[in-house]
Amino acid sequence: MVFPEAVLASEQSAVLPHQVLLAVEIVSKSNPENDYLNKVRDYSAMGIPYYLLVDPRTGTGIVHSEPGYESREKFVFGDKIAVGPWTIDTSGLLTYA
Repeated sequence: MVFPEAVLASEQSAVLPHQVLLAVEIVSKSNPENDYLNKVRDYSAMGIPYYLLVDPRTGTGIVHSEPGYESREKFVFGDKIAVGPWTIDTSGLLTYA
């Protein structure tokens, strides 16, 4: 996840959902539905502005953005993608063996 560095200086014991700017998930081989369905729903409801879903099974991914993650930009490994204010080069991502 990505959050402001100042969050670490606070006295709270955890990063709160409204402080998270970006959540990143790598799709698991055993339970991909959790990342594609449950986490999309949950992270959106928590108000996390961006959710980057990386799927090494297929060499693809999706950038979800608010509101409600209605914006979904698909990409393939090797693309340079925009995720909010960040640009990510996905050429170093690997598929599962």
